[in-house]
Amino acid sequence: MSEFSPGRTISDIEKDLYAPDEYDTRVSDTTINYFYALYLLSRCEGFLASSMCSGVNMVRAFNGGKFECDDIVREQILKGEIPETVQDCN
Repeated sequence: MSEFSPGRTISDIEKDLYAPDEYDTRVSDTTINYFYALYLLSRCEGFLASSMCSGVNMVRAFNGGKFECDDIVREQILKGEIPETVQDCN
């Protein structure tokens, strides 16, 4: 728990764990894998996100509005709705 002192992020901790060149390689690999995962999600027939984030916007942009089902669960919960489109995704 001492590693998570106030004001420290996971990135700060990883910088302490890895040599600078290894850290840069890991960040690059993680970033590439993240965008590849977003692209793969965009190729699906439907998309269900737990909450809104920039990744949701990227998946939707990559998809170009072709999802048969596209919902964000947290938004629906906050509205007190159970959308038909979520039921259609099952």
